[in-house]
Amino acid sequence: MSQSQITSFVSKASVGKLKNCNDNATDKVDTTESVFDLNNTNTSDKSYPNKRPRTCISDSSDHSVCIERELEDIRKSMDKIVKKDDIEEIVTNIMGKLLNKWIIEIKKEILEEVNIERVKMKECYDKKFEMVGRKMDSIDFDNANLLKKNAALHKELRKMTEEIKQIEIGITEGIRMANWNEQYSRKKNIKIHNLEERRGEQLIPELITTLKEKVGINLNKTEIVAMHRIPGKHGYPRPVIVKFLRMENKIAILKKRKDLQKSIEIKIGDDITQKNKGLINRMHLHESITSAWYFNGHVYGTDTDGERHRFDIFDNINQRLKK
Repeated sequence: MSQSQITSFVSKASVGKLKNCNDNATDKVDTTESVFDLNNTNTSDKSYPNKRPRTCISDSSDHSVCIERELEDIRKSMDKIVKKDDIEEIVTNIMGKLLNKWIIEIKKEILEEVNIERVKMKECYDKKFEMVGRKMDSIDFDNANLLKKNAALHKELRKMTEEIKQIEIGITEGIRMANWNEQYSRKKNIKIHNLEERRGEQLIPELITTLKEKVGINLNKTEIVAMHRIPGKHGYPRPVIVKFLRMENKIAILKKRKDLQKSIEIKIGDDITQKNKGLINRMHLHESITSAWYFNGHVYGTDTDGERHRFDIFDNINQRLKK
């Protein structure tokens, strides 16, 4: 094959390939025009270079010049084709606009839903507040009634408290008077402790004989109203109560009681009520009382300063000592 035939074959192949490329580029331009019409790109106004006449291949002796011209035309055509960056920019703009539109619509829908829910919640809470208000009114009404009842109860309570105080005063005075009367009824009595107890004993004759023999006191049976034993501690002789007809007989025996206690080992004293005994015991236990005793219906005590005080069964010992 000669050199001229080889050159002609290469030129024909290059031109055919360039022609196909140019046709494909033209098709791409048309497609881009239809796709990106939204961007107001009028690709139909673009001018494309005319196809190289076939005579350039067959008639020209310098094939390299024809190839360069074809390549230049291809470059100019490629410059007018929409590029990837342009497509990306267009798509970005479109998507940005769509996203903004969607965001606005979504915000609008969200706000509408929020407003609807807000209205519902407001209505719900308004109803609840209304119910609470009614309940508060009812509570206020009930509270007012309770306050009235409370005031009435307080008034009644004060009245009852005063009545109870008066009753307590009356009870205290009644107990005091009962103790006084009981003690007064025992005014002519004496109590004898540790007197030997025997079966079939005759207390009155034995007492008269003992008083005459031991201390020289003469008594008649008529001067003794009653004499008997009372319950006492287990294991010890029961105490003896003696009630005299006259106070002089009791006083005479009490004056001689020390002699009697030495001679027959007994203990003689006044017949004191339980309440007065309890008072004397409390006084003995108090640190500010040095001595306590009973005399003629009353209880007395001496404090640490040597001062004598008279006490009642309801007295507070500390307050009594301060007076």
